[in-house]
Amino acid sequence: MSKFPLLWGGLGRGFFVGRSSVLVHNEHGTGILGKMQAALRIQVTSLDALQEGLSARMLDYIEQFGGDKILTDLLNTQKFDELTDRLKRTAQSAVRKFEINELNVGSYGKMVKDFTKGVNELTAHHIPSDAYMEFNKISGYTHGNGLCIVVESSSIIGQIKATRHGRTKTFGNTSTSTKKTYYDMSPKGALKRDIDDLREIYIADGIYNANVEKALQDLIQKTKTTYSPLFD
Repeated sequence: MSKFPLLWGGLGRGFFVGRSSVLVHNEHGTGILGKMQAALRIQVTSLDALQEGLSARMLDYIEQFGGDKILTDLLNTQKFDELTDRLKRTAQSAVRKFEINELNVGSYGKMVKDFTKGVNELTAHHIPSDAYMEFNKISGYTHGNGLCIVVESSSIIGQIKATRHGRTKTFGNTSTSTKKTYYDMSPKGALKRDIDDLREIYIADGIYNANVEKALQDLIQKTKTTYSPLFD
């Protein structure tokens, strides 16, 4: 239990964070807090998860700006949207974490065998994508020996799009024009695009660190070595 528990006091009454509180009267509360709660729940799996990650951060925010400032922001449409967006980003990073064995790098076959087989929360993510490598007929490439990085995913239908794997640009890409632009890239350009894409996802989740960058650089180097000189 967090030191400063986050409690939602009935959608029409207000929300409370630890010692501080913001009360929104009935004539404003239902729409505003209902909208905020709905927005937040897009990013978090439960209020318990949100409570652990957000209460201390929200307490700091309220103590910095004051309850009156937040109340004013809530009752101003533009300020409300900005505050909601800030809370959504904070909530997302609060519940994101590394899965065990995430960030391992190697061939698809080895990553599946050693780390992801039978594990619902992980997958081996090809970079560049399997489709790119196949379309461009990269010499020596097969799906099984393609270089991958182990990332968070989900085997549960309806949840994968919220995971790091599901948010990559190459996951589920059905746009013909987008695929053509991607397939027409140089090998070096496709590698950079997909590495940058995954890096941005870790940054958005609030867990980008030296280990993430080390894994990405390892993948780049292995790709250059394996398919030299195509990716140089």
